[in-house]
Amino acid sequence: MHHHMRSALTIIVLMFLHTTAIAANMSSPVGLWKTIDDVTHKPKSLFRITESKGILYGTVVKTFPSENYVNGICVKCEGPYHNKRLEGVTLMRGLTAESDNPGNWSGGKITDPLNGKTYRCAIKLINNGRSLNVRGYVGIQLLGRSQEWQRVE
Repeated sequence: MHHHMRSALTIIVLMFLHTTAIAANMSSPVGLWKTIDDVTHKPKSLFRITESKGILYGTVVKTFPSENYVNGICVKCEGPYHNKRLEGVTLMRGLTAESDNPGNWSGGKITDPLNGKTYRCAIKLINNGRSLNVRGYVGIQLLGRSQEWQRVE
C-alpha cells in the first residue's frame, strides 16, 4: 500500500515539475522558433534564441526551400549575406528584458538577410508564450514591420 502511494506521489511531483518547466519556458523567448513568410505564410526558417548574461541572441538553425533560400544559400540576399549559407548566422543580437514591461525585450538589432539591412529590434511574447511578435524598425517602433513567429515545442 505504501509503495503505491509513494509511486503515485512521485508521479504527481514529476508532473508538477514538468508543468512548471513548461510554464517557465513559455515566459521566456529562449528556445526554437519557426519564422513565417509575410507574403506566402509558409515557414521560412527555424531560429534559435539564446541568452547570455541577460542578453538575447538569435541564430538561423535551418532554412526551408524557397525562391530566396536555395539549398540554404541566400541567393536574393544583399550585402554580406549574398550567396552565403544562412544556417549558423546570428541575425538577432543585443536584446534585453524591459523591467517595466514583462514579456518584452528591446534595445537590440536584427538583420534582414533578404536586403542585408540591420534594423532596431523589439520582441514580445504573445499567445501565452506560444508566439513571438518580432518588430524591426528604423528610428521609432511606429516606423517598422512586425512578424509573428511560432514556438517549436
